Amino acid sequence: MPGSDNSRVAPLSPASGRYPQPGSPYDVLTRIRANKRPVQQVGERCEMCAEPIADEHQHVVNVAARQLMCTCRGCYLLFSDTHAKLRYRAVPDRYLTLSDFTLDRRAWEALQIPVGLAFFFHNSDMDKTVAFYPGPAGATETLGILVYREAFGSFRFGTAAAIGVLMLCTAALIVLAGLRRLRDDIR
Repeated sequence: MPGSDNSRVAPLSPASGRYPQPGSPYDVLTRIRANKRPVQQVGERCEMCAEPIADEHQHVVNVAARQLMCTCRGCYLLFSDTHAKLRYRAVPDRYLTLSDFTLDRRAWEALQIPVGLAFFFHNSDMDKTVAFYPGPAGATETLGILVYREAFGSFRFGTAAAIGVLMLCTAALIVLAGLRRLRDDIR
């Protein structure tokens, strides 16, 4: 029964035939919800400005931290001046492959690069050529080479020793965890 306390009130919506009063808070919320755009799935984003980027995109290197960043074309162009002394540098789109270059197994293992692909570039901050290989967290530098460079390239023997101790502790923890699991499997 309309007007009685027990009657059910139909929600305000065009489907129910009842419309909210113009200017009411419910009317404003209804218009906001109606104009809401569907969420679009985007792939990768620029690591500097968060703009969506295509699968084929440019890269910028943080020279001091030796980290590669995926960037949009605009951010890439900001760091493309080859003569400027900047913290970030644009990575050229040009790359070279050495198709006839081969290393025997021992020489490759001496480099301590665990995959069959490596990136070499000239680090203008250190004025040296450095090597990286792809890893799950981005471009990775081999720790053995890092320790050597810290100790003998930068004369930071304490930092090199600390990295060496951390490498030893990490390897020891992995071995202990493996032995414990092996012991549990035997029981």
